[in-house]
Amino acid sequence: MKHIRAKLKVWMLWKNITIAFRPAYVIVFSFSLMVLFDAVMIAIMSFHTDADLIYKICSNLVLGATASFIVAIVIEMANNHRLNIRKDLELAEFYGRLYSLLSERLFEMGLSDISLLQKYSKEPIDDFVARPGETPKEGQIAPKDEIQILWEHFPEFIKTCQDTYINKREYLSHKELDALSDIMNSYSVHIKRHLRTGIFAGLIESRQGQKDNYLLKQWIPTNMFPYLSHEFKTALHDNEFYQALDRIMDLIFESEDLMKVAFDDFEVGEKYIIDEDEEDSEKDSDQAKESIHFYNSTTVSVALNRILDDIDILESEAEKMPSGFFVHFEKNELKRQKKKYGIK
Repeated sequence: MKHIRAKLKVWMLWKNITIAFRPAYVIVFSFSLMVLFDAVMIAIMSFHTDADLIYKICSNLVLGATASFIVAIVIEMANNHRLNIRKDLELAEFYGRLYSLLSERLFEMGLSDISLLQKYSKEPIDDFVARPGETPKEGQIAPKDEIQILWEHFPEFIKTCQDTYINKREYLSHKELDALSDIMNSYSVHIKRHLRTGIFAGLIESRQGQKDNYLLKQWIPTNMFPYLSHEFKTALHDNEFYQALDRIMDLIFESEDLMKVAFDDFEVGEKYIIDEDEEDSEKDSDQAKESIHFYNSTTVSVALNRILDDIDILESEAEKMPSGFFVHFEKNELKRQKKKYGIK
């Protein structure tokens, strides 16, 4: 534990120094301009002696301009440091969610380093999740892939992303904004809207252009009623049919319990992602592709896989901040364990 604390202190010290250079484009531009100006002045001075007036003027210009540029760079670094410290504090919950998701991925994929945990525990620690490629023993559960784990924790993750994207976007870098925007798009278009159509397909067909939505209550699965909140029931009486469906989908994705009930028999995973470069000639595979279940699972799995790529970008950005130590630690551990077990 002491060596982890020592690493954390060194990390915090180093990151508190380097955040003064982020973003670096103003500093780089100022420094480049300073070097260019000084080079021109020195080139002019090289053609004159120190007794010449031009030499003295250029010399004074070099000293004055260099001092001004240095002051400007120091001020910019101080502003960068202040703004990045504020960003680190404002995005602490978001970075914490990334760390939590990394920890869940390590544990539920069966990649946790038990020997490392055992060093700090007096009681013996057993593997609750079987290792990749191993048959689960008694008392163990089978490992999941990253898509399944993200789907299991999707409500809390997407809620944090939405809050960060809407309320704290001024603290986000361009890369973080692009990644979160892509996540929101994948959620809205490829997950929420697609599953909305799948869940309420019969309802939409039965409606047959009716303006009222009394059928909505009839098509809600009865096992979902114990989880219905007041907002959910209000959405059932929404005047706009499709707005009501969208609101219901939002409410479903706000609760892990409700999501488990709504998608009780729904599956996602890496097995549903088809490699376009691979040709599968098996007949049963072709039949599976034609089924609605396979199509729904594939669409959502591909969207979740795209979100995992965006999460990787967000984790890389979090590693640049002082509070990103544990994200950095868990990410490196995940990479090491995946390489050890040959997981892509």
